[in-house]
Amino acid sequence: MLVGKLIDLTGQTFGKWTVLKRVDNRKNHPYWMCLCECGTIREVKGSALRDAVSTSCGCAVIYNDLTGRSFYYWTVIQHKKTCKQSNLLDVPLSMWQRTRNHF
Repeated sequence: MLVGKLIDLTGQTFGKWTVLKRVDNRKNHPYWMCLCECGTIREVKGSALRDAVSTSCGCAVIYNDLTGRSFYYWTVIQHKKTCKQSNLLDVPLSMWQRTRNHF
């Protein structure tokens, strides 16, 4: 099996990741300690960085802006931006505006 020369990724940026240092291999794949722009530190596989499979810790997930859209008796008035991944059910009621007087 041919093994290529390891390229030092320290200091390089991939998406929102900045590579801090090399860490131990896992299943013969090099991993790197990375810092996301939001402050999260995580070990990321080298090929995932180079191939743009991993570009952030998840804080950069594209969301569908629902501001102004109505759902039943409620209208979305604001998107609450957070770094942790959450689903629609986690949005506090203060972020919604009631559009009718009854259910």
